[in-house]
Amino acid sequence: MISIISDNPLDLYLKTFLELYESESIKGDPRNYKDVTAVLSLNNYEPDPSVYLDKNGFVSSFNYDEYIVGGNDWVKVEINHYNEEFIKRKTEEFPKNNLIQIKDIGRNGKHFLVREAWTFMPQGNLKDKVFILERFRKESTEGELSYTNSWKKGDIEYRIGYFIVGKIGKASGRWIWGQYCPLIPAEDLKKLLKKAEEDGTVP
Repeated sequence: MISIISDNPLDLYLKTFLELYESESIKGDPRNYKDVTAVLSLNNYEPDPSVYLDKNGFVSSFNYDEYIVGGNDWVKVEINHYNEEFIKRKTEEFPKNNLIQIKDIGRNGKHFLVREAWTFMPQGNLKDKVFILERFRKESTEGELSYTNSWKKGDIEYRIGYFIVGKIGKASGRWIWGQYCPLIPAEDLKKLLKKAEEDGTVP
C-alpha cells in the first residue's frame, strides 16, 4: 500500500515514482505497477502541463497502457480543495483589486464599481461551491451607456455569485467563477443573508 499527500500534481508525481522506484517488490519496473494499491491525496493545486488528472485518476505523459491492463486504473487520487483556504486567499486578494470593470449591455461602454465589502459562505451540501455576496459602489463610466437614467455615482448595488471547482477541460480541478446565476438552497440563502449582515456587507 502506498499513501502519499501533496499540494500539486508534479510533486505528487515525483513522490509517487520515487516510492515505486525504491520499493523492494516493484523496483521501478512499470510492469509491476499492476500489483500496487495506492492512495494519493492532492490538496489545492494549479494544473501542471506535465501531470494532470482525469475522472479515472492520476495521468501523466507516460503510456501506462503498454504495461498495465486497464490503463490508469491502478491508482486513484483524492482531491482536497479546502474551501476555507480558497476563501482566505480570495479575501486577501480582493483589497488589491477593488475596482471592478463591467461591460455595458450595449457593449459600447463600461461601468466601474468599487467593491466595498463581501461575504463568503460554502454551500451547505457541496464543499466545492462557495457563494459570495458583494457590495458595490458606483464610481464612474466610460463610453456610451444603454441605460443612463439608472446610473448615479455613489449608488450602492449588490451581487450574489459563486465559485465552484471546475470539472471540464482546463478548468478541471480549479476554483472558477460561476458563469450563470447561482442556484442556492433555501436554508443557505437565509444563512448567507444573515452572515452578510453580521459581516457588515449588508448594513
